[in-house]
Amino acid sequence: QTRLERANAANPLGVYYQYLPSFSSNEESRERVADIIRANPERLQIDWDGLYAANRAQNDVIVGADGIPGNVVEGAQARYWVEEQRFDPNRLTLASRFRHALTPQWTFHGGVVGQYSRVRNYKVLEDLLGADFVLDTNPFAAQDLGSDIAAQNNLDRPNSIVNVGDEFGWDFETHVLTQRAYTQFEYVGKAFDAFVSLSFDREQQWRSGNVRNGQFPETSLGVSRRLFFNTGAAKGGLTYKLSGRNYLSVRGIYGTKAPEIRETLVSPRTRNGFVPDTQAETYYSGEASYVFRSPAFKARLTGYYTGFRDRMLTTRFFVETVDNNDGFGSFIQQNIDSEHLGVEAAFEYDVTASLEVTGMASIGRYQITDRPIGNAILDNSGVSIIEDATIYARNFFVSQTPQHVGSVGLRYQGAQYYTISANANYARYAFVQYGPLRRTETAVRGLDNTSEQFRQIVDQEELPEAFTVDLFATKSINVPKGRIFVTVGVNNILNDQTIVSGAREQLRFDVGGQDPNRFPKTFYYAYGTNYFAQVAYSF
Repeated sequence: QTRLERANAANPLGVYYQYLPSFSSNEESRERVADIIRANPERLQIDWDGLYAANRAQNDVIVGADGIPGNVVEGAQARYWVEEQRFDPNRLTLASRFRHALTPQWTFHGGVVGQYSRVRNYKVLEDLLGADFVLDTNPFAAQDLGSDIAAQNNLDRPNSIVNVGDEFGWDFETHVLTQRAYTQFEYVGKAFDAFVSLSFDREQQWRSGNVRNGQFPETSLGVSRRLFFNTGAAKGGLTYKLSGRNYLSVRGIYGTKAPEIRETLVSPRTRNGFVPDTQAETYYSGEASYVFRSPAFKARLTGYYTGFRDRMLTTRFFVETVDNNDGFGSFIQQNIDSEHLGVEAAFEYDVTASLEVTGMASIGRYQITDRPIGNAILDNSGVSIIEDATIYARNFFVSQTPQHVGSVGLRYQGAQYYTISANANYARYAFVQYGPLRRTETAVRGLDNTSEQFRQIVDQEELPEAFTVDLFATKSINVPKGRIFVTVGVNNILNDQTIVSGAREQLRFDVGGQDPNRFPKTFYYAYGTNYFAQVAYSF
């Protein structure tokens, strides 16, 4: 992925919080800033001409460039540039599986799987935006630690001159080695089908650094210690065949799994080191279904419950505390527990040989069920600035997904190899992704818990409901020696441009002023009417 970066320069994003009305100190100045933005909406965009102008205006002299004494490089050092942040995976999987029919009804499955994954994480300079070079240093580390040595991304080649296509910045690899053994017994009978399965996993995680950076010269280069997880799962299911058209089934699972390595490493870009007290996650789930199948009508009704325990989430952002400790770092949430329960239903009905009606509905409730614990550790110094803070998020809703959805569709299949379908979709009960800092005791210190300010800080916002209508059509055409398939589709035909597809609170919070609007929420909107066309030739 590419990213616009900067060094010793103002933030180029037009929606940076300091450029918005909410950053102003009083109502008069807020309204003045808002009027300027309304009159000049392009101010919310990136001023690319301004970035080029800022770069071309530079004239820098780098002494001892590329770590060579006496080597002097003069030119425009980039204040802004575009870099490619790469995550290059290499995976090797070896598996052996065994299947044996014990009896006509009973079958045994077993196997072992081994997988090794190595992902290299590094940066490549993609565009200088009018400058002559980028200096491979970390100006934020120099600012935080007050040391030019700490600013070096690679102490073995200090003051490295970076040109387009060169690698620079961080360079490290993550390694995961997983070994699994599993068994499963299956029974297929006239009235019952059943299975039971067990699996055992052992996973190792470690990091290896390819450069020695100035912030952590002793722990950034080389191989870290290894983190070990021993996990497993047990699952089973039973299907009862009431008749050839009616089925009842139940399934359940209980297991543990290792967290992802991107969560267990504290600051992988700068050093070796894992989150303290990391433990395996626990999950358990059960569902019961009723299925009906006939030539003209098919239906399914399912109830489900899933629980997660001891999950962890590591996010990286600029963390601030009330005693003016701040900096870019990792905010680690541990002991995240949640429950997901709901009911799903779906059906298909053939009105005629050509016309089909379909429908589905899902009503769920996905919530955080306990209070996570938060810790914050700065990237450039390794200093812990928040320790074991309680995050008051119990009963908050899991975000980024509507918990109530429904859809009804019509599909007509013509005799001349064409189909036309229309779907109406409805979604509600989706919530803004919450920021953890706003739910700590420090964020609401001294506030009356019945006040409007308190409620604005801690309450989780619900997103508006959404309704869309989509149309699709396909046509198959016979041609000599083949067939042509044409597909067209129109989504959101009502052109509703107010649909919020997702939203999140800023991870930063105004811990000093306790202003919930200083770092405004970010909302993402779905496209209005959009369409596609596809033509395929089969021969």
